[in-house]
Amino acid sequence: RQLRRCLDQDTNPLVDLYYFLADRVNHIERDVAEALQEHDIVVSDRWSDSTRAYQPVRLQSEFASLDEARDYVRESLRPIGYRPDLTFWIDVEPEVCIERLEETEDDVDKHENLDTLQQVYEEYNRLERGHSRIVRVDGHRPVDEVLEACLDIVSIYRNG
Repeated sequence: RQLRRCLDQDTNPLVDLYYFLADRVNHIERDVAEALQEHDIVVSDRWSDSTRAYQPVRLQSEFASLDEARDYVRESLRPIGYRPDLTFWIDVEPEVCIERLEETEDDVDKHENLDTLQQVYEEYNRLERGHSRIVRVDGHRPVDEVLEACLDIVSIYRNG
């Protein structure tokens, strides 16, 4: 509820970061850790790479530079200790994301505006260049084709 309130209201970006970090820790303790011990595959949209992409963009006004914000987020994530084996970046241009959001009747949070999404898109580009675990998947295809592509990548990863 607190995280949803942060998404819906104009809160300080540091407050948002701490709520996102708390959500990550809770998610790991509640759902992920045991599944990984059982050698299950865990698929989650709440993981470190999305935090690394979104939060520096939101925090840059609190720091002297975007690089400082990135460093702060990276260090804040370090104690959590979990890194994904694979991250699927469902690649869709920010303009298309905005169009899709406008077509839905879902609530849109403060991160879902063109300027923020363009900056986050650039952060994902930067992250992909620096981490081989990040796999770009074409998000313009139909949902079932995107899912199939992701499952194929998981299969290759597990067997390879």
